[in-house]
Amino acid sequence: MAYNTKKPSKCDGLSQSEDLLFKAATTSTVNSFAFENEKEILKKVMDGRKASSTYDFINESYKIAKPAFNKKERLKRTLLVA
Repeated sequence: MAYNTKKPSKCDGLSQSEDLLFKAATTSTVNSFAFENEKEILKKVMDGRKASSTYDFINESYKIAKPAFNKKERLKRTLLVA
């Protein structure tokens, strides 16, 4: 019975892990303050496809010096992963 009550995904084309991340991010109250809407969350999830690791995803491939202009983006990505 519980299987039949599951809601379908809002976004097509996501893998199972991406779908779980998207659903968790959209239901989190912390993320509702950080992100403007679900489209922005979906974009961040899709951007994660190009990253080779979590560290690479959060820091946008910066190894040592992380510029201050993208600090908010790094924070959003950290919140998404956490």
